[in-house]
Amino acid sequence: MDGNIPPVAFDADGNYVAGGLSVFLDVKEVFELANQFDTFIETNLTFGSSEAAASQPNIFELILFEETSELTITIFDDIIEEEPFTYNFELVDNLEGSDYIVNPDANTGSFVLEDGLPGSPGVGPDVGVSVTESELFEGDEFTVNFTVEGDDLPTPDNPLTVLVDSGVFGAIGEFVIFDEEGNEAVEFEGIAGFPEVNGASASGFLVDLIAPTASLTLEVFDDGPGEGLETFDFELANGELYEVDPDNAGVTLNIDDTAPALVPNFGSLDGDTIEGVGSNELTFGGAGDDLIDTVGGTGGNRLYGQSGDDTFILGSDDRALGGAGDDRFFLLGGDNTITGGQDMDQFWIANADIPPAANTITDFESGEDVIGVAALDIGFDDLGITQQGDDTLISLGNDELAKLLGVTASDLTAADFAFADSVTI
Repeated sequence: MDGNIPPVAFDADGNYVAGGLSVFLDVKEVFELANQFDTFIETNLTFGSSEAAASQPNIFELILFEETSELTITIFDDIIEEEPFTYNFELVDNLEGSDYIVNPDANTGSFVLEDGLPGSPGVGPDVGVSVTESELFEGDEFTVNFTVEGDDLPTPDNPLTVLVDSGVFGAIGEFVIFDEEGNEAVEFEGIAGFPEVNGASASGFLVDLIAPTASLTLEVFDDGPGEGLETFDFELANGELYEVDPDNAGVTLNIDDTAPALVPNFGSLDGDTIEGVGSNELTFGGAGDDLIDTVGGTGGNRLYGQSGDDTFILGSDDRALGGAGDDRFFLLGGDNTITGGQDMDQFWIANADIPPAANTITDFESGEDVIGVAALDIGFDDLGITQQGDDTLISLGNDELAKLLGVTASDLTAADFAFADSVTI
């Protein structure tokens, strides 16, 4: 059974050569056994390395030092539900260096490996897995969601370990697990402890669920172009203590390192209203006082207001450059990168609602530009203004609103901020 220790015993009669007697063991199901055993415990014997053994993966040379020797195999106690499997081995004497005679009545052996859990298969709750995004580019963030339904649901006192595996060697290397400083780069909820890579193959991961719904959020590793489109099928392994939801048994991730093509969108010499900007668009406002709205888009846009007093209404994950003129930026989403450009600009970092993620402002000038907050009924003293390296983070409670690059926190005063009950766009 999983976790048990089957021994292989050798009894030899006769004279030993100096350094012990070499015998050869044929392990019939060697590749299947390699996925199950943990360690070998050697008693009065050791492994040899003769050419006869090295040339055949299923043949092992054992050097016996006593008339009675024993090889003990420790078996992984894993979480995977498996059918009983029989492993067979045979002592052979037809190889070069086999200077012994095999007892025909004691030259073979076998053992059956079973999970050993009462009630399995078909026990435990149903576990499902899904992702928020399946079409990904390098650098993208996505979330893996777990659901558990049925009886015996996981709790902090009763965690449930599940395995998600792709069968592809090194697949976990496609994702950012630790940052450049070695800190954990995966966010998780409803999971006890940091997710664990499943052994040397790194083809999947294990999580300890402590709630009926759980998630982990991570990024695709950006290692530069060259790989093209890669597809990974991650599936829940059928567990000894849980069953797999057939409708949510796995996920497919398509990862592309080719930058998406930008669709050009040009304004005119007059003031334009450019709405309905979708995703991966390259937008130029042109001359005049333009309004550029990306709230209905899905990100990846590059927006250039150019000359004029332009107004930007931004969704999420866009890059905006105001250019010349007194520009206004209303940040309704998060993860945007904004450069005001020349002249006096307004950056409205919260507008009735807290953005889902902090936005980055690259060129804020204290005494010239303004940070705005609308319809939140707060003032300057309610904000957190902290130094992060060379940058300043502006927050409200536990919510991060904006990061000002290259700005010293102590240089900011109430005069750099505007607070309004409402603002007209």
